[in-house]
Amino acid sequence: MRDWSNTPWVDPSLGWKPRSVSELPERMLIDFATKCNLRCPMCTVWGSGDDDAIDSVRGVMDVDKARRVLDEMTSAKPLIQPSMYGEPLLISDLRGRITDMKSRGITVAMNTNGLTLTDDLAKFFVEIEVDSVFFSLEGVTRTTLEKIRGVNKIEKIESAIFRLMRARGDREKPRIGVTMVKQAGNAHEEEAFVARWAGLLY
Repeated sequence: MRDWSNTPWVDPSLGWKPRSVSELPERMLIDFATKCNLRCPMCTVWGSGDDDAIDSVRGVMDVDKARRVLDEMTSAKPLIQPSMYGEPLLISDLRGRITDMKSRGITVAMNTNGLTLTDDLAKFFVEIEVDSVFFSLEGVTRTTLEKIRGVNKIEKIESAIFRLMRARGDREKPRIGVTMVKQAGNAHEEEAFVARWAGLLY
């Protein structure tokens, strides 16, 4: 690892020393497929309204190339999130991609809007032991969800959360959670959000 402590922009009076960094990353985002079923206003890609920007990132990763990346990373056993600019449940052959990761001993975590989570897919997540699934919920009312995510289907997302909870039962995996990115449009629902979900998920 290169020692940056003597570079011109480092103040020697601070006694800065570089942290040890592994040769391979401990966490990775891999965009197996850049697809999304929402147009969240805050999203720099899908919510931009810029068709050229969307077209520049839309696509599906070649399966053989994806497996080669995983093979190169296997020794590090990283945590991988199988999406970056899109909705992971829309990944082509999602089960195959998750199987590829889990069979290599890789930790799999994902954030999803949950709108396309079926009973069968929830059961698969439990059986293959996906490590964590977090649902982007953003509030407790239709109005707030629509303001933040551009869709008012809060009951459908909540149903997906409970669907995965039922499928998991008393097993440890996947860890299930909800997320709320606090901002002007939903800050007024922060306490209600915590009250709704605290102690219910793990």
